[in-house]
Amino acid sequence: MSSVLGDIQARIFVNRPVNLNKVKFYGFDMDYTLALYKWPVYHEALYLHALDAFISMGYPKELGHLEYDIDFPVRGLWFDTLYGCFLKVDSFGNIMMCVLGYHKKTKHEIEELYPGRFVTFTDRMYIFNTPFNIPELMFFAAVINYFVEMDQLKSRTSKTGVFVSDAKFKQFSELFQDMREAIEIVHMKGQFKTYILDHVSEYIEKDEKIPLLLLTLKENDKRIFLVTNSDWEYTNGVMSYLFDQPIDEKYRGSNWYKVFDLVVTDSRKPRFFKEGTKLFEVNPQTGKHIPQFDQKSNGKMTSNRVYCGGNVDQLEDALDVGGKTVLYVGDHIFGDILKCKKHKGWKTFLVVEELDHQIACWVKCKPLIMELERVDLIKVNQNANGRKDSARGVKHVQPESNEGVVNYLSQMKMSLKEKIQAVDLTYGKLGGLFQSGSRETFFASQVKGYADIYATTCTHLLNYPLDFHFHVARQRLPHEMSIEGVPEWAHLRDSFDREHREQNKLQPTQAVQMLDHLPNIARNDWQINESQSTNGVH
Repeated sequence: MSSVLGDIQARIFVNRPVNLNKVKFYGFDMDYTLALYKWPVYHEALYLHALDAFISMGYPKELGHLEYDIDFPVRGLWFDTLYGCFLKVDSFGNIMMCVLGYHKKTKHEIEELYPGRFVTFTDRMYIFNTPFNIPELMFFAAVINYFVEMDQLKSRTSKTGVFVSDAKFKQFSELFQDMREAIEIVHMKGQFKTYILDHVSEYIEKDEKIPLLLLTLKENDKRIFLVTNSDWEYTNGVMSYLFDQPIDEKYRGSNWYKVFDLVVTDSRKPRFFKEGTKLFEVNPQTGKHIPQFDQKSNGKMTSNRVYCGGNVDQLEDALDVGGKTVLYVGDHIFGDILKCKKHKGWKTFLVVEELDHQIACWVKCKPLIMELERVDLIKVNQNANGRKDSARGVKHVQPESNEGVVNYLSQMKMSLKEKIQAVDLTYGKLGGLFQSGSRETFFASQVKGYADIYATTCTHLLNYPLDFHFHVARQRLPHEMSIEGVPEWAHLRDSFDREHREQNKLQPTQAVQMLDHLPNIARNDWQINESQSTNGVH
């Protein structure tokens, strides 16, 4: 364990306690969880397939010349289908960055579209939350940027759309629907998946630790299951490749599914965690559905089988699984992590492949980030001093002794923007996944809110014993941190202590008057001693 703690990039990070000794069931997603795609080559391939599908829908062939910018996309952004903008927001909807195509809008431009530089999540917003969304975001940005620049060349401007030809104007909402349709064509028609399977070693990492992790869990009497949105053909192709390793012949290659106590393909998460879809059993030898369920029956899962569709209740019944005895590992905050936690109370492990990059960049920017945090602390202290003076009825004037602080803040104000930009650009053109400057992103708030533990890869579990208890220290609230220097003997005002509560209880005369106005409560139901003047109602 000491070596793990020494290597920060081999660690699992904790938001809420997880006791592995109590975990009896381990569930896994496949894509970006067990199967790790090579970045950015896989994303570039998906991007090009999306452009091709989009052009096939009647859009200009010139779009095919748009190159993939490996430094541009970062997930966690919102896309506004009204104005065509990508929004980087914090957990409260405050806009930290607004981008149209490749153009970052100024504060004034943001204010014109979003008063107060604030936005709420509505149906017009679309979130790029998953690794699959990264090439999709790049595709959206490249297409929008192309049409916006064409309009600028021809002196045409609109806040809500672009001309896709000289004679045809499209609202961003319409363009969004067409771009989403192109993405669906790529995923649903199967040509892209077939291409990946035909070149699997070029696009998917073969990590020997994946079979090792699963077999280690199995050998330690843990039950494991797979729930993936991929169809059986693609799942079998990918998993057979991952298990083409020098392991027990019983599980090698196409026998991979025998490692799992249950396999669910085509799960349609997040629907799987609620009503689900119709259940079919899959013959792993032929890939064909076994029609054992009639139209009136939802079917029933049993262990050691492969299925298509179904729902989480059927899985729990089949494995006799439930609640905090399950640790589910996935990459999709909404489809994997949020839903299984909210609807089933499972423990959750979020895989964030970009985490190594985020940590490395944070270390590079540590002096700048510490400087930003130092400025925040000085401002907090100034606010506290100003409040004290105001409370005394004194107009706040900065004392001579603080002149250096004032000058420092004045200089920092001039360079603060540059420092934040320097931090952001270390991560990429749209900044970090978890922060912008010293402020947390919406994505960071989701990770904190729904992932009990998280790491770069699920194989980090191999760095810990299976009875390990992941602890987290409670973070104190601001008012609790502010009392750090207050001595125990200090006399503080407490209007809610026992003495004050006794003095302010409902008095007998008050109770009598009130009960006269409450026809459904009889006075004799209350033991009121009207001779008492201080003890109230008993």
